[in-house]
Amino acid sequence: MINIKDELQKILNDEDILINEPMKNHTSFKIGGPADYFVTIKDIDSLIKIRRVC
Repeated sequence: MINIKDELQKILNDEDILINEPMKNHTSFKIGGPADYFVTIKDIDSLIKIRRVC
């Protein structure tokens, strides 16, 4: 079984990976519980790699 955090860290910088991030911080209605992992995508290559991990 893969460790998602380790795999994400191979692709992104630590500041681009948030763990247990409240989704209310990212929605217009300010609602939503915590996301296991919230990542900030900077380019298409990162998106493709992260999609494979997920």
